[in-house]
Parts: sequence; C-alpha cells; structure tokens
Amino acid sequence: MATAPIKRPKTATEPPKTTISRFFLSTKRSDLTIACEDQTFPAHRCVVCPQSSYFARACNGHFKESHGTIEIQDLKPILVEKTLQFLYTGDYTTKSDLPSNSPTEKFGRTSTLSSPVSQSFPVHLVTQADDLCTARFHVRMYAQGSYFQVDALKAKAKEHFAKAFLENVDRGVFAAIVEEVYTSTVSSDRGLRDIVVEKIMKFLPLLMVAPSPLVDGFVLGLVPEFAVDLCLASLARNVEMEQKGEGK
Repeated sequence: MATAPIKRPKTATEPPKTTISRFFLSTKRSDLTIACEDQTFPAHRCVVCPQSSYFARACNGHFKESHGTIEIQDLKPILVEKTLQFLYTGDYTTKSDLPSNSPTEKFGRTSTLSSPVSQSFPVHLVTQADDLCTARFHVRMYAQGSYFQVDALKAKAKEHFAKAFLENVDRGVFAAIVEEVYTSTVSSDRGLRDIVVEKIMKFLPLLMVAPSPLVDGFVLGLVPEFAVDLCLASLARNVEMEQKGEGK
C-alpha cells in the first residue's frame, strides 16, 4: 500500500527587501533605538547588524550603547535616517520620511564647517550648494557607507552620484561638490574621485568656457589633490593620443 509523501517544512529563507522595508522606522518588534540630535529612530538588530559592522559591534557590547540605544553625536539626523532606509529597502531618497514638522524634513542646510568654499563664495552660493544640490547629498551618503561600514551603501551612493554630478550646477556649487568629494574621502578611496575626474575630462572643453568656467585656477587651487588628478588624467590622454597617432 503506497503511503503519501511526507511533507517537509520549507526551509526558512531571508525575507526579501520588500518585506523588510515595511519595518523601516516602525516601532513594531523594534529592539534598538538610534538617537541623533533631537531625533530617535526605531530599528531592528536582525536587519541592521548583518549589514553594518558598526551596528554589529555596537550591539555586541563593544560600545556603551549596547543595552538598546545607540547615540550618534557627529552626524546629521537626515543622514542616519537615509542610512537606515537603505538598510531596510536597498536604496534611499533625498527627502525625509518623518512627519512634515520634523526638523530633518530637508537635507539641505547652510554648512557650519569652516570650509574654504564657504569662505570664498557669497552666502547664497554656499546655501544653494547645500540646499539644492542632489549630487552633494550623494557624496554625504557615500561617506555614511564608510562611517557605518556598509559597502553596498557606498556602491549605491556612487551610482546616484554618477548620474547627478554636473547636472544644473554653477561655479559655486561645482566647487563645493569637488571640495567635499576630496575632503570626505581618503586618497586611496577612488570611488567618487574617479567619477569626478572622468566626467570632467569628458566635458572639459565645455567646462572651461568663459565667462563663467567651472574649471579654472580657483577650483584647482582650492583642491590640490583634484588638480593633480586632473593633470595626470590629461597627461594620460595625451600619451594615449600620441600612441594612437604613431600606430597609424
């Protein structure tokens, strides 16, 4: 007599991002609170710890905040929120998902850092560089990938930055972006730096057109490492063109 096959329980698998995303900023089953300035964000250790070495160490007792609350004092709340959004959804937006009366509704704000850019341009240009420049926001999200040790976030921010760089920028915004790319990354981290150089080399004739060229002596003097990279890229292009000419 044939017996019915035994039905074995399905092996549990990691829930897809579409399922995890439902818990973004949700207090349901939250076992972790992340505090930044006057904002608190509910989180779930099973989501953030496997993706971030920073959160994993914090929750494993290496930080004093391991008892349920992680306090972050050196970042802006919007950057923490967008990092969490990426961990839950695999991507991030440039607008806050918090209530509209939240002080983190907009990512743009006048920088409080003593930057060469802020010292050299009119206030309205610096404000525009912060408030209206999507590319600069992606630079900051790339930095969060390094801070929280999430390589996938760096890759996503790099992808967004490549699309947004050089879109609707004036001289002040351009200088601010280049300056932040080079000051927020170490010299060995070529992710954003290579995009800056490659795009500028591609459109260099247009970017040097008077009366308001984006690439000029001021920008090159403002960020010496950028000047060196651009010089090396120009030399490499010239060598390549000469070699192609000799091969004909």
